[in-house]
Amino acid sequence: MTNNHTAHFIQQFNEEELKEKATFAILPLDTRMEDCYIKANREGLELFAIQLLKASRKIDDSIQDGPESIIILNHDEPWIEDNSQISLQYIQPVFEKEKLPVTENKKPNIVDKIMPVGCIVLFIFLVIATITGIVTIFRWL
Repeated sequence: MTNNHTAHFIQQFNEEELKEKATFAILPLDTRMEDCYIKANREGLELFAIQLLKASRKIDDSIQDGPESIIILNHDEPWIEDNSQISLQYIQPVFEKEKLPVTENKKPNIVDKIMPVGCIVLFIFLVIATITGIVTIFRWL
């Protein structure tokens, strides 16, 4: 979608009218803050979507500013509930999709195969040596 299409789409909403009825919050599902959910009405979701669309229009400008640029979001709007425990304050643009490192499936070599057997044999040897030592000590007494 081009900036003109995005601007036209944004203009279709009356933001002032939406702000009168809107409610929006991002809350944790539990105390660990790992899982979150959005608590909002339709107007709140539309206002948040408008903020994201406006931020998407600024992406091209942030490319020129460099990789350290950020796009500020209005996180202290009156339509965002005070009990919203998570506030999105800015967007850090990503210019290229990050590639995750490829994990290679290493084939086990001969040492990897022998190691468990060697540990078991060593453990058995230590148990036998300990038992032999204890028996020898009791024979001396």
